[in-house]
Amino acid sequence: MTTIANGQVVKHSYRFYNNLSVAAPECGPDITPAQAITGGACTPASTSGNFITDKLPICGVDRIVYHNNMHWGLKYANTTNSITTTYTIQMYVKVTKWGPAGWVRIIDFLDDSNSSDGGIYFIRSGDNHHFCLDFWPNGIVGACPFFTDTDYYLLTFTRNGTTGIIDVYVNNTLFKSYNDIAGRYASQTGRPIYIFRDKGFAYCESGEANFAYLSFSNQYASQADVDNVYKSICSVANTLPIADFSITPNPVCSSSQNLTITYSGDKLIPEPDYIFDWDWDGGRVVSGNGIGPYVVSWPTNGTKNISLSVKNTACGKPLLKTKQISIGNLDLTTSTKENCSGNSNEVISVSATNGLPPYQYSIDSINYQPANTFTVVPRAYTVYVKDANNCIVSKPVRVESGSEIAIRTIKDTAICQGQSIKLMTTSSATSFSWIPSIGLDNSTSKDPLATPTSNTLYIVTATNGACSKKDSVRITVTPPATLMPSSVPKVCGTFSLSANSTGFVEWSGPGITKAQSKQDTITVKVNGPATYKVRASVLVNGGCFIEKELSLNFTPPVDYRLSEKTRSGCDTKLTLQASTEGVWDKFRWQLPNETIVNTPSITAQTSGKYVVLASSSSTGCESRDTVSVNLGVSPSAPTIQNKSICVGEPVASLNATGTMIEWFSDSTLGARIGTGPSFKPPISSSLDGLYFYYLTQTVSGSCVSPAAKVQYEVKKLPGIKLMANQYTGCFSDFPIDTITLDAGENTDATYRWLTRDGLLLSSTQTISVKKEGLYIISVTDSQRCTNTDTVLVEEFCQPTLFAPDAFSPNGDNQNDNFELKGRLINGSILSIYNRWGELLLKTDKLVWDGNYQGEPCEEGLYTWTVDLLMHKTPLVKEAFKKAGQVLLIR
Repeated sequence: MTTIANGQVVKHSYRFYNNLSVAAPECGPDITPAQAITGGACTPASTSGNFITDKLPICGVDRIVYHNNMHWGLKYANTTNSITTTYTIQMYVKVTKWGPAGWVRIIDFLDDSNSSDGGIYFIRSGDNHHFCLDFWPNGIVGACPFFTDTDYYLLTFTRNGTTGIIDVYVNNTLFKSYNDIAGRYASQTGRPIYIFRDKGFAYCESGEANFAYLSFSNQYASQADVDNVYKSICSVANTLPIADFSITPNPVCSSSQNLTITYSGDKLIPEPDYIFDWDWDGGRVVSGNGIGPYVVSWPTNGTKNISLSVKNTACGKPLLKTKQISIGNLDLTTSTKENCSGNSNEVISVSATNGLPPYQYSIDSINYQPANTFTVVPRAYTVYVKDANNCIVSKPVRVESGSEIAIRTIKDTAICQGQSIKLMTTSSATSFSWIPSIGLDNSTSKDPLATPTSNTLYIVTATNGACSKKDSVRITVTPPATLMPSSVPKVCGTFSLSANSTGFVEWSGPGITKAQSKQDTITVKVNGPATYKVRASVLVNGGCFIEKELSLNFTPPVDYRLSEKTRSGCDTKLTLQASTEGVWDKFRWQLPNETIVNTPSITAQTSGKYVVLASSSSTGCESRDTVSVNLGVSPSAPTIQNKSICVGEPVASLNATGTMIEWFSDSTLGARIGTGPSFKPPISSSLDGLYFYYLTQTVSGSCVSPAAKVQYEVKKLPGIKLMANQYTGCFSDFPIDTITLDAGENTDATYRWLTRDGLLLSSTQTISVKKEGLYIISVTDSQRCTNTDTVLVEEFCQPTLFAPDAFSPNGDNQNDNFELKGRLINGSILSIYNRWGELLLKTDKLVWDGNYQGEPCEEGLYTWTVDLLMHKTPLVKEAFKKAGQVLLIR
């Protein structure tokens, strides 16, 4: 192809083998189905197309092609600068069906926004089977009609961007050169190219076709380029690109020889866009790089794999190819067969290895024969081997003269299986070989030790130089008798032992008598672990025997025991039950009258001894136990009295008379809450309430009485309705207060008023008191429940203060002191001030004698103040200050 403008060469090829992808290793966009723009004038098929098998007539092959359905075509994205003003579009295609318009748009260079019908078309001519080529809107070009719907055509559309000329080739013939200087049939980067897909104002110009090959290139194609493609169309359309190479020579006779590897695969355009990665499988490159050719050598012989990976640098798509070469190592071995009969003829045998068959053999390097043996006289020779690759190897050999030898081994004999025998041999030979070697300790010994496992014919070959002679001995192996001992448990440690033998049997072990020892099947009794041996021999004298052991173990089970030895019933019958325990799983009962009942459970209707007979299915053993049954009469309910306490009293126990007493919380006797004759109810006496309990007694171990019901009452205390629990009164000054205390009315109740010391003051509902103190009231009702409370009576008189107006401290014992008097609380402070406000006295004595610092004070008015603590209430004190004047008279 001719490059018209500078830039990278781009080519994208599609061969439609079940995909629409660009063929590796090319890097390019995959083509995609494109639906025709029909404007509603016609309906596209439901699917875009499918891959079918069709015959390519020129190639004479059936292959997969792509068939587009009606009103569907193909879209080439044109994203890599493939189709612009210079391009080549080639397709190997067959039109199979016409649409309703009679036109098929082959190539559309316009995008979907341009509704023009400009493009390259097939146009139907005359009938549905012939058509012409049309460069619309410029008209038909070339011969018309020319095309049919039965043939594949290689259509080449190649445009020269410099001249604007489009050359159209059909197969390899220039069909028409068209001047497209206006650029109507050119495109630009990024604008898709549509194949067999219609759009525009003339709708439904579609058809169906089979595509075998399609390619896009940014190069202009010459006549020679088209000729080359058409000449190789079967390869171009059908064969995916390959990375191939030739190897010369192949195969190679020796690892010292160099090989030349030359790339012979498809030419990849442009070559710089591809990386050639070679793997020589251990080979050393003597020369070469890139695409090659290479000269390579291998240091070792054998089969080597040469691998080539050709990758596109743009997208990494690879082409892979691996070929094998054979590095020869032709070799030969020789053997000579001496004539041991005394004449002069000897035989040379030649064996070839590591070459390519068929082999030819020679002893003079000129005359070759297919036979590998030569009859010669004794002397030195050189033998040659040539393989199918014409590789030749040689080796010297010397032929010696031979002599006759003698050999004699033992006679045929018989041994027992497992025994050994020495194969004693007499011979003048120097080496020996026994076959088969199985069962021999040394197959090259003159006298090997033989231990065959079956009848064996041993053949010995005695060799002396090239001469040899054979002898044989048959060893018959007498097999032992069959012996498959088995044991079968019988009853409670009794076993049946069987030898299961075809020979003469002999048993040994614990308890076996002499009479039993020769029997095939015997019976033994085992207690604990025991080992029994049995020997079986083919011969009556015990020869060729086999011996095996049987290990037995039997431990008798622990005797069955009932849980109770005595059972008592309250009524006239009682159920006795034997339960599975350990190995004991079957039961019978023997009644007092010796009747046997075959059930694990029975009803005893008379007193007496009952015997249970237990048996074990797993061991066959039996055991027995006895229970005594006593049938009686049900007892009466236990005796008990109802009980009551008052709120606050300790909870006392209930006491009943009876045997094995049980206490319950309800009449169903479902929840037992105590046992024994005494029971303390689980209640609190802080609240009043009525409680009921039920109790039974059991006699004779199992006879339970009816339940007795007992009542336990916590009685409510009588009420005390005091108006208050604390009073005050003035009892030390006149008039004396009287306080009435009232406990409140209670019907049928008695009253007791007491002092703190327990002194009874009154037995009435009310009492009048005239002194302070703690008074206790006790009220007892008709149920003898007593309630108590207390009343505190405290002294409290209103405070008083008296201060004289004058005093005369003259010693006449009349008004000699100024003294404050009244109902005062300890802790009061008296202060005296002169007329100038000077403090003369401060004292808690509340008395002034009219002196200051021991000297009499002058007559006159003096001011006094007192700081007092007085009761505001009986329990609350309050501080206050009072002041006044006093006249001192001398």
